[in-house]
Amino acid sequence: MAYGMRPLTPQPLARTTGPPVQFDRRPGDEQLNVLAQLLEERDAAYPTMASTSDGGIIYDAPQITPELSPFVDSPLIAALYSHRNPYSEMLAAPLRSLLQSLLGFDEVSVLDNDEYLKSLLVGGDTAEACPERLRGLYWMQDNVASEVLITFQDIEWESPVHEGFAAGGIKILKHNWSRDPTLTGTALSLSSNFFTREMPFYISPKFKWIWLNGGWIYVPDHSEYLVAPAKAPIPVPFAPGEKVPFDPQADLLRVDYASEWDGNSTVTYNYRVRRVLFIDDEGRLVKTSAWDELRDRMERVSHFSTDAEGVVAKQQQLNPRQLVYNYNQAAAKGKNNAAWMHVRAGGIAAHQDRREGIVMLSCRPTMYDRVASREAGGRKQRQGPLRLCSKVGLQVCGESKESSDRPEMVDVAHNARPGNSLNAGRCCCCGDN
Repeated sequence: MAYGMRPLTPQPLARTTGPPVQFDRRPGDEQLNVLAQLLEERDAAYPTMASTSDGGIIYDAPQITPELSPFVDSPLIAALYSHRNPYSEMLAAPLRSLLQSLLGFDEVSVLDNDEYLKSLLVGGDTAEACPERLRGLYWMQDNVASEVLITFQDIEWESPVHEGFAAGGIKILKHNWSRDPTLTGTALSLSSNFFTREMPFYISPKFKWIWLNGGWIYVPDHSEYLVAPAKAPIPVPFAPGEKVPFDPQADLLRVDYASEWDGNSTVTYNYRVRRVLFIDDEGRLVKTSAWDELRDRMERVSHFSTDAEGVVAKQQQLNPRQLVYNYNQAAAKGKNNAAWMHVRAGGIAAHQDRREGIVMLSCRPTMYDRVASREAGGRKQRQGPLRLCSKVGLQVCGESKESSDRPEMVDVAHNARPGNSLNAGRCCCCGDN
């Protein structure tokens, strides 16, 4: 069969003819039971995306075709979503300062910065549960949003996983997900911190489809490959039927359909998720051939034609400077402020925030939080900044009676000061004095 020709594919799942199934960003057990059944059915209905007898998958990527790209007819959209736009970067500078000083984001050049890149791939509370197939740093190639790099080790992987999935968990959208230092990239970073914070990430039983609550990632077989369509619309810069750079043993394929659960419906968005580096068994950082292409896109200085193909090609230049919330480093620095343990007058009440998978005591690390107060010697006491329990690793806070004007750091677990009012100097997590 010629490259780019589409064979008949299986009929869509019967349930897709009804109303779409709605899931929470953190599906509960009942929703996960339904989802597991849907993914099992999807494995059976769409065991492959291949369109040729020898494993060729048509790479539609409508967002980078001259006919369907949103940039061709709108210079404003092209400017907003450009990976490189000095004017946009200048306007975004105050917001980037906010991201860095208050929210723990880094602005780094990813080229010649191996130690930083390696730090994205180590640590994480549930990293051991991450499937080997998903380990490494990935490039979202041909994604026209202002997003470039991502990891999956930092996902809150379920262990053990809910019945019916190969693996699954929740991806926190700000963790290890790089965005451009432009207005659009900065806005996406802010949104990941305050609004669209979580994304479910569940893998079908046969490890073929990863469900993202509205979108999909396809995991190819080792014999499959990508090929450009035989006729227009054809993604830039490929020719009709040309093979597309892609390593089926390491890379993934992101795809959205007009109807989420109907694999026969029109592809509305499509890009490659390519592994650019990983850590081998000896702890060395290994860069793949995709890294060389990424580097070329970041270093390239070119002049493009003003026709439709030139406009699309210009949008594929990348920015070496990226905004990143390095989850591993930020957690080590104590900037992880999404989970709290609340201290109340007369005792301690606690909860564990599922988003971070850790338990903390008392107030936010960036401000004094009057979470408990009472009269003591005629003066009010309030809880102060956080300190770390040196045994268990929980964060605690307290205040000395001698210093009611200014809260001071007190390690109530193993360095309690005389007269400390918080639980009489006994550690709230391990019980030691």
